[in-house]
Amino acid sequence: MAGFDVAFRFKTYDRELVTLCISAMRRRARKLTIRFESKLVDDAAWIALNGNTYQLDIYIERLRRDLPTLAEAAHSTRTPSSRRNAAAGLVEIITRYRFGAYDYSGEPWIPTLRALTKPLTSSIHEIYPGAQTGLAERMFVTMDLLASWHFGEVPAPVLIEEVHTASELLLKAALTGGTSRMTYAQLVGTGLEQGVFDYYSFRVTQARASVGAHEAFRARENEDAQLLPSLKDERRQAKHDGSGDAAGWLHANFWAVARVLEGLAHKARHPPGGADAA
Repeated sequence: MAGFDVAFRFKTYDRELVTLCISAMRRRARKLTIRFESKLVDDAAWIALNGNTYQLDIYIERLRRDLPTLAEAAHSTRTPSSRRNAAAGLVEIITRYRFGAYDYSGEPWIPTLRALTKPLTSSIHEIYPGAQTGLAERMFVTMDLLASWHFGEVPAPVLIEEVHTASELLLKAALTGGTSRMTYAQLVGTGLEQGVFDYYSFRVTQARASVGAHEAFRARENEDAQLLPSLKDERRQAKHDGSGDAAGWLHANFWAVARVLEGLAHKARHPPGGADAA
């Protein structure tokens, strides 16, 4: 189990808005089997959240999508748009606590709820290939659609198409040498040859790892590389033949393909021989 506490102050006129948001947070925590506790005293609120890492990240993404709209129903002197922004400000506070962004602050200090037009956001799946690849903004689309899958908000064929495109772009960014004329299968094969799928082994050096550990890493690399042709076949059936079982493929392979995209993004961010090579 993982967890963290959230504490913040708010203006008196935001009390009903905060109460409404906390009630909505409690309901969503129950659906995601996250332990939720809260306390509201005068102009301050305290919330405790406990669940596994992915549950908490999925939960925060659910709040990011829901709370601004729900906040419009609160009685408040704020305008509807300001209520939305205040709820977005609350999600930012929660996000910052989730990643320890307030750890530098002294013990007595807690943030005050403020309306934000561009709040800090987080991602359930971390596909950050680095600015030098030119894919950073493009991968936000992929991360958003992957998050939408958790909430049943994206059709399976659409997500299959997206993750196929993302994997192709990331493979090209991670590989050295010319890739423009390569087929998808050639990209995967060359990726295996160049060690693009060895994003696990950077955690353990050759000197420290046992033979068994390296065998396990190699098996995982082959497993991940074999997943991509399966993805390609499912995409072809869905897009060109109107057949296949995109939803079934994703239910069976979603976490594995998300892991592959995260790993390929890591390799694109740390190319072989680069200053930051793993």
